[in-house]
This record gives sequence, C-alpha cells and structure tokens, in this order.
Amino acid sequence: MGRLFVVLFCAIFAFVSVPASAATLNLMPSSEWRLREYDDKCRMIRRFGEGEDQVSLWIDKAGPGRFVNITAIGRPFRSPYGARAKIAFSPGVPISRGFISSTSSKGRPVLVMFGVEPLAFVNEMATTEESAEEFVELDSVNGQGTIDPEFLRERHDAVTAIELSGALVQKVSLETGGIGEMMEQLQHCADRLAENRVRTPEGETRKGQGARDRDTFDWAPKIQANYPSFLLREMAQGSVGVRVQINPEGRATFCEVTNHTGPAGFNDAACLAMIRYSRFYPAIDAEGNPMWGSYSTRVTYRIN
Repeated sequence: MGRLFVVLFCAIFAFVSVPASAATLNLMPSSEWRLREYDDKCRMIRRFGEGEDQVSLWIDKAGPGRFVNITAIGRPFRSPYGARAKIAFSPGVPISRGFISSTSSKGRPVLVMFGVEPLAFVNEMATTEESAEEFVELDSVNGQGTIDPEFLRERHDAVTAIELSGALVQKVSLETGGIGEMMEQLQHCADRLAENRVRTPEGETRKGQGARDRDTFDWAPKIQANYPSFLLREMAQGSVGVRVQINPEGRATFCEVTNHTGPAGFNDAACLAMIRYSRFYPAIDAEGNPMWGSYSTRVTYRIN
C-alpha cells in the first residue's frame, strides 16, 4: 500500500454564474435491474424514461465497503454548468458534490460520480430538505468496519428515487423505488470478485504475488498536480482511500473509494487520476503468470 500527497501552495478565487432551474424531469423505469459481471467490476444497469429523454443508470462496485460509483447517461445530462451537482437517494438529504462530465461511445452525455455512499442519504437525520456537503458518518459501523445486513436492507428499501440536480439543465428524478434487493445482488457479485483477487499489501499469498506499483516517481506527480480547481478555490482539503483493479498488463481499469474525509469532490479527482496515470506490475499466480489483482492506496489533498 502506498500513500500519495497532493500539496499546493496557492489558491485562486472565482465564481460561477448559474441559470435558473427548470421543472423536475420525473422518469419511471423502462427496464428491470440487470446485473453484469466484468473482469474488474460488477454493474447494475437500469433504464428510465422513453424517447429522447431516456436515461441509462449504472451502479458499479468491485469489493467490500459502502461506496459505489454512479454513472448516468442520456440527454438530460447535457451541458452541465459549474463544478457541483447534487445527488439524493430520496427521501434522503441532497448532497452537493463534484462530478465528471463526459460523452459515451454513442455520443450521449454522461455524468459520473465516484465514491457515492447510498446509506448516508437515508438516515434518521434526513429531516430537512436543505442540501449539505457530503460527510462521513461512522456511527453505524461496528469495530470490524461492517454494517448489519438487515440495517442496510431496511435503509436501502426506504429509497424512493435517485435525484440529480444542481449543475444540470433541469432536476432529474429516477423513480427507482426500493433498492435493497438490487444492492444486495451487487454486493454479492462484488464479494465474489474480491475473493478471486490477489490483494496488496499482503504480497505473497497461496495464489502468487499481488500487484505492485511501478514507476511511481513518473506517475505520482501527475496525480499530485490534479488538485480540483473548485476545491482549491474553497481552500478545501481532504483524503481519499482508493482501491483499483489491475489487469494482467499492469493498468488500473476500475477505481472505487474505500473511505474519505473532506469534500466528496476529491473522490472523483483521485479515482480518475489513478485510472489515467498509475502503472503497476500485475499480480501473478503460483506459476508466475500475470493475472487480475487489486491495489489499495490513499491520496491526500493538502494546501500548505
């Protein structure tokens, strides 16, 4: 396991104008949840709406923990403005956080959020409609870092919709209904995937050797230069624990957040940078053949 520090010595101040909000776009499911298993992740997929406003929702996970990656694809996510979007697992409190905007292989707008914790939205404290910066709540976690499955199922089943707003042309409400069964299927898939991995920092195992970082001095500075500009303007600091899946060629193909402190906007920056820049010696089996593996580290964002 390694640790990366992103340290900057200055700040830039600016502001962003925002357009007026439009009416909420409420989209009902147009498919059932579907699970897809990949070499590096598990993905739950569901479509919402019809026609030009149809949205595809992906929820990704690759190991233990409370965090997932959210990807929403479709016309409603075109032309985002500003640096912050809002997400809510209704009836939970909307969370203001960063996001990544992109375009799919089919030319559709894409909105991505790394390290989203659904449980944080549906808690007994969610009694106000005011949005807040995302935080880390550890009261529901026992000494082993796990949460009671019945507690999880109850809270996930309380979800009525996933709402996205803030930087969007209009607020979008994906009417999911309860997500308890879906989240259990996703976690079971991720658990199976993790069981087949050679993990670091344990190193030598009965399966061979885990993935190891390579040429860190070449790629670490690129991650260190990736301090999110909107969080720099706010003089925000934070730390993100990440776990990446490493293919047999030594490339990180998937990243997920294992824990974080500070604004969740750092989650997107840390994971995107790890996928783009990090390089590894791949895990090997007992015969010395390259294989899939995982690697954990922490990226710290600090202003001196």
